[in-house]
Amino acid sequence: MPITIKIEEECFQAHASQAAGNAQWTVYRITNDNRIVMESQKARCFSVEDTIGMAGDSINAKVKSLWHQLVHSLPDEDGRYVMFDYVKLQKDATWSRACSFVFWLPKEANPESKSIYTAGKDTFKAALNTS
Repeated sequence: MPITIKIEEECFQAHASQAAGNAQWTVYRITNDNRIVMESQKARCFSVEDTIGMAGDSINAKVKSLWHQLVHSLPDEDGRYVMFDYVKLQKDATWSRACSFVFWLPKEANPESKSIYTAGKDTFKAALNTS
């Protein structure tokens, strides 16, 4: 039987807030009744503007630190969807803002959780207009 997943309005509001530059990352989860809700959002603490005058190694270290903070905040035994906003070096040697969709599904997650998160991933990404 196909899994029906409902995306709550708060997800769209959180995504719009992040797109406006207000959040470093947003974590979404699927509830027991198959609704995707916004679980948490980290306020922006590092942006392209912060890179002015910084050495490339320092910028990369800051982005890596933010990534580690995010990963350590996620559950060990359940899935999550995350939009992670960071600073990225471009081919022309300038820094720009980037945002990536993260599909968090640890191997310790139970089979039902894995099925539900996998089933909802493409629908959720499409709803948020992410690639």
